[in-house]
Order: sequence, then C-alpha cells, then structure tokens
Amino acid sequence: MSVRFPPSLIVIDGLWTAFKAQVAARGLNSVVQYDDDGAIYTIWANEGDLCFNCQIYKGTVPSSNYTQGQNDSDKTDFETNFKPYANRSVDDIPSFIIATSIKTGGGSANLGVNGAVTPVVFEYNPPATHDIEVNALTLLFEDVTAFAFGNNFIRNGLATLTNGLLLEIKASDAAVSPWQNMKRTRDIIEICDDFSIVTGTTNFLRAKIHLPHNLRLSRAGTFATPDYLRLTVRDDLTTIDFGEAHFQGTKL
Repeated sequence: MSVRFPPSLIVIDGLWTAFKAQVAARGLNSVVQYDDDGAIYTIWANEGDLCFNCQIYKGTVPSSNYTQGQNDSDKTDFETNFKPYANRSVDDIPSFIIATSIKTGGGSANLGVNGAVTPVVFEYNPPATHDIEVNALTLLFEDVTAFAFGNNFIRNGLATLTNGLLLEIKASDAAVSPWQNMKRTRDIIEICDDFSIVTGTTNFLRAKIHLPHNLRLSRAGTFATPDYLRLTVRDDLTTIDFGEAHFQGTKL
C-alpha cells in the first residue's frame, strides 16, 4: 500500500520532531494516521486543507541528513506514544459518548460549598485511553430563593462574590486561565450561547457555555501536566441549594 495525497491538499513535509510539534500545537493528536509498508512509516494529520506529513524508517536509513540514531529515537517515540492511538476514525459516529459532571477529588459535583478560606476545586481530566472532545458545557443552579442579576451572584441576597467562581481549561497543553471569573450572574451570561430560568417552588437556571469548535482534551500521559476542565469555588456558596457544571462530549 502506498499513500497518495490529493492535489487539493497543501502537504507540509518534515521530520518527526517538526510533525509532532505541529500536531501538539494544533490539537491534532486524535486524528494522526499512518501507513506501514514494511520498510517505512508514513505518518500524517489533516487540518482542513493542510496535511502535515513525515516518514520514519523501520530499518536502515538511506544516506541523508536524517541520522540512524535520530530515526531510531523517533521510531521508538512514535511506536510507544502515538501508534497505539493512531488510525482512528475522524468521524464522530463510532465515537463513544461521555456525559458527566465536573467533580471534586472526593466525587462531589455540588458547587454549593464554602471555598472562601480553602478554595474547592472541581476538575475533569481525560483518561489514558482516549482524547476527549467537549461538545457541550452547562452550568446548572437550583434554589428556592429567586434568582437575581445586578450585584448578585445567582440567588437574591448573595452579593457580588469577592474572589469569584473561576472557570479554567487546559487543552492540547495550552492553558486558558481565566476562561471566566464569575462574580455576578451576568458574568455567567456573558460566556453563554443561551440561558434559561424556570421559576417555581424551586427555581432553576441553565446556562450553556459557548465553546470553540473542536475543543479537545488530550489523553492522560500526552503532556507532563494533564489537560483539564476546571472550576474553583473561592467564596462561600453554601446558601445556593445546588449548583453543577455538566459537560458532554465524545471519546476519540
């Protein structure tokens, strides 16, 4: 089998180190493909009309600036850290759905805690077996007290937070902190696609956070510091009956 790239693609050839750097910078870990013809690994990853491509020899390297030692080191890196996860479908259809709350290390999802003295961290990290593409992130709050805007945080009577509910993310080894620091109800609404409030004996607020396209968290072990989706409670939110950060996505 030989690999041919269509003329519609802009193919960027390079050595393994340059290829790996582009894959990491562009979050393409989950779309790496390879062909093994018995003598050469041809490895590539597509991003739109761009195709990043490299080759690694399985045996002796022909006379070139690519030394045998460097080739063998690159081959070990590819076979250990990339090959087991490569050649997966780039379509969402066969992927596994994941839907879960972001929780503390103790397994609690309720944001209604006191983090004024010791911040309480709610965090999700991908497993070692899959990258995770986050498709939806929703903040949910329930309270018997009416919800309020202005200088309130979520419920009437809970004044502007001193430190704020901190939302952070680290995807493809790039950290965004803060994504948003929420001290008032409007700080949540600012980063929403939409929100809704249901009034009743128990009031309910749902805020759907706007996400960038293809927000991928790399599997554990990809980087020295694991990728994460994190909220940190840094004030006393115990007067809120219940709060939760829930996300949905696919295992790649």
